[in-house]
Parts: sequence; C-alpha cells; structure tokens
Amino acid sequence: MPWLPERRTVQNHRGHGICLTVRASRTNAGRTVMFYKLKHNATRRKDQVQATGRGSLEAAAKAATHMENTMMKRLYLALAILIGAPSLAAAATVAVSTGNVNLRAGPSTGYPVVTVVPAGTRITTYGCVSGYSWCDVSFGAYRGWVSASYIQVVYRGNPVIVTPVVAPAVGLTVVAYNRAYWDTYYAAYPWYGRWGHYYRPGYPVAPAARVTSHDRAVTCTGDSCTATRTTTGIYGGSASQSRTCANGECNATRNVVGPYGGTASRTRNCSTNSQSCTVSRTGPAGGTRTRVFQR
Repeated sequence: MPWLPERRTVQNHRGHGICLTVRASRTNAGRTVMFYKLKHNATRRKDQVQATGRGSLEAAAKAATHMENTMMKRLYLALAILIGAPSLAAAATVAVSTGNVNLRAGPSTGYPVVTVVPAGTRITTYGCVSGYSWCDVSFGAYRGWVSASYIQVVYRGNPVIVTPVVAPAVGLTVVAYNRAYWDTYYAAYPWYGRWGHYYRPGYPVAPAARVTSHDRAVTCTGDSCTATRTTTGIYGGSASQSRTCANGECNATRNVVGPYGGTASRTRNCSTNSQSCTVSRTGPAGGTRTRVFQR
C-alpha cells in the first residue's frame, strides 16, 4: 500500500508555500518538493514555481523577473505606437455628404459604383485630385471617390462645400489615383479585372459638360398640349424641338444648327385615325427624304 506524502506549510524571505516530502516507505529518506508563491519576483501574484532547493528557486525567480521586464518593454512600445497614431491620421478630414451620392471606384462618373452614401452621412476625406473636383473618401468599410460638390466641411466655423479655395485651408491636399489604389481596395469586386476599361490616363477626372444651356416647357390649352425644348452646345451649335398633340394627332418639328451655320430638320406627323406616321428629313445640303409608316 502506498504511503501518503507529508505536507507542511513553510515560509521564508522569498515567499510562502506548501512543502511536500515524498518517501518510499515510512523509514526511507524522501525527496522534498516545494511550491512557492513568489512575491514581486513573479509575473503574477499567484504564479507558482517548483523548486527542489534554494538555488533552483532563485533561478526561477530571475526567469520570472526577466519575463516581466520583456512584457513591460512590449507594453511601452505599444503605447508609443498609440501615442503616435493621431499624427498619422491628421491628414484625414471629417466631412458630411450633402445628398445621396454614388461612391465610385475612381475620380469620374465613368468608374463603377462601390456603394451609395446617404445624405447627411459622416465621411472621412483623405484628399482630392488636382482641381479638387473629386475627393478620396471612406464611408464605413467602403473606400472610393465622391464629387467634391457633395462634400461639406467646416470652414471658419461654418459648413461649406469643398472648393479649390476651401480644400487646402481644411487640410485637404492633392492625392494621386493609380493602379495601386485600385488593387488595394477593389480586388474583391466583380469588375476588378477591368481596370484597363475604366482607367483613362488622359482624363483623370470627369470631362466637362458638352451642353451649356438646356430649356424645356409644356403648355396645355383645352384638349391641346405643346412641348418645346432647346439646347445649346459648347461650340455654338443649337437644337430646338416642338411637339403639339390634339384630337388624336401629334406634330413634331426638330431643327438643328451646327457651329458653322449648317442646318438640318425633321418633321413627324402621326394620326390615330389613319394609324400612320409621316417623317421628313432635310439635310444641310437641302436634300429631303420622306417616309410613311403604316400600322
């Protein structure tokens, strides 16, 4: 039958703990095993160190102290990184979207839509392309580009839209758009492989509008309604169109004037009574072609 070990509580200047003496028999000498609870030398107050003698106990205490010093060094390094973190984010500017706007994968309406930013949503702006027409922003987990006309920042205590004058004053600098940006944020999207289709080095931002003016109006009297529309292009050309419908018939006329004075026109007459339409076109040289469509 095995013998139970002797159990004693011991204490010295290094700590206190339990002393177990294990004997092969009642009369044989045994091997003493001590479990000490170290004080300031341990990494934690409740750490236990097994030792068969004083020398082993001291070695274990030194090892615990070395581990504590290593952990403290790592903690100081982490704190230093955290202290320096605000300076890394200082270039970002908090802004608000003025309306529901598409967050795109590039600084142009030609790039695919990543998501829609709701009106009044807080966004973070990191910079804009040259001219400050489009800006690099983040919205939640999304990253992309928004037209500057939809971005509102605080400037001199007032909410204002981002402009070339306001942007530098609120810390928005000019940033580049390139393939590295595309690879970083859009690798998981289905259109990621079509970089060459979307990217146009000659047009890093949206091209200017091709129309300088556009007007339309509709007037109705009794059973008759007339609609008119006029458009002027950036090179001086214009187009005008009118359509009148009454008593089951519609007549439409469209006239186009080119930037060098050339003209072209089209007239179309449709009737529900005859269920037919007649279309005539006149080109710049004066030639006319007429076609009749019968239902």
